[in-house]
Amino acid sequence: MLVKTFAIDHSGRGIAKVNGKIVFIKKALDNEEVEINLIDDKKNYAVGEVSKVIVKNIKRQKSICPYFAKCGGCDFLNLEYEAQLKYKYDKVVNIFKKYTDIDVIVNDVVENVDNLYYRNKATFKVDDKIGFYKEGTHDIIDIDTCYIVDKKINFILKIFREQINCDGICELVVRCSRYTNEIMVIIKIEKEIQLSSIVEKLHDLVDALFVKKNNTYRKIFGKDYIVENLGDMRFIISPSSFFQVNTDMALKLYEGILNVADLKGDENILDLYCGTGTIGLFLAKHCKYVLGSEINAAAISDANYNKRLNGITNIDFIVADGLKKIINKEFDVVVVDPPRSGLDKLTIRNIIALKPKKIIYTSCDVITLVRDINLLKEFYKIVSVTPFDLFSNTHHIECVCMMHRLDI
Repeated sequence: MLVKTFAIDHSGRGIAKVNGKIVFIKKALDNEEVEINLIDDKKNYAVGEVSKVIVKNIKRQKSICPYFAKCGGCDFLNLEYEAQLKYKYDKVVNIFKKYTDIDVIVNDVVENVDNLYYRNKATFKVDDKIGFYKEGTHDIIDIDTCYIVDKKINFILKIFREQINCDGICELVVRCSRYTNEIMVIIKIEKEIQLSSIVEKLHDLVDALFVKKNNTYRKIFGKDYIVENLGDMRFIISPSSFFQVNTDMALKLYEGILNVADLKGDENILDLYCGTGTIGLFLAKHCKYVLGSEINAAAISDANYNKRLNGITNIDFIVADGLKKIINKEFDVVVVDPPRSGLDKLTIRNIIALKPKKIIYTSCDVITLVRDINLLKEFYKIVSVTPFDLFSNTHHIECVCMMHRLDI
């Protein structure tokens, strides 16, 4: 079937119309004529995949990855990087225009200079193959290299493919640090397996080996965590902890948050969804006090370690679900970095009740960001939105939204 695309949707798929029905086409760009195969035909829309490109978008490039056409790991290795940035900028602007009536200033996307080999974490699926799922399926694409993960991760992948018997392993997670060159390997199993050969192959190559079974981690050898440097600060990365997957862009993101915060030194700051404390610790050096709150006790343990590691004393971390323990305290600034699902309505109501002068909302999903802003706009003015390209060659974009209370 030959179709002509006229746009790219928010998930990175080309959009065409066939007999009045919208068709979303994986790996197609806008302004292209492509031959497609329909892989899902629903009542109101259909999904297709490209079999041949007849007329190319002028920004289309040949993908360096031989698995790109099938793998679901990235979307835009076939699109020049500057065009990716334009797509992401337009995506943010269009979502704000479509879902809110607020006149918002969207700054240029902060670009990722090293937009290949940037991810410090990869999760490989393992069966009789080892790789990533084919997009939209649970079929594993057998790969020997991923072009958006750190080269140290590709090195470990090669070791597993060529030297390690993967029988009994259902998932392989590799984490690494960019600036201290440390590597952690986590193998997920459903039943006990023989580990001696794995230990022998990896012992002199990685800094830590863990086994994960029933959501519990067991250290086999090495360190309890690896360490990464961000600017003049150091942070631990333990097996289950959240750490931004793009180290260089994480530093730009935190510097961007600090910039919009415009701290004078006397502020009390609440860091909600603080994780292992990275944002709060960056801000603590520029304000009076920070309280970090997070529901995950293991993350708070890491946050307190990071506090000691960096010698920062004007910050505390507590295990708390939302604002239940802190609703009666006073804060000048509230920083939130929620999961993709965004803030729940109770948390939004509690933030409004705190009456902070500023809210800094960091989001990895523009749709939920706008949804939550619509609940805050009666009390807060949107000063700016800055997108950060943390996830190059994919359709995802991170945003920092700065809000000021209306009555001050």
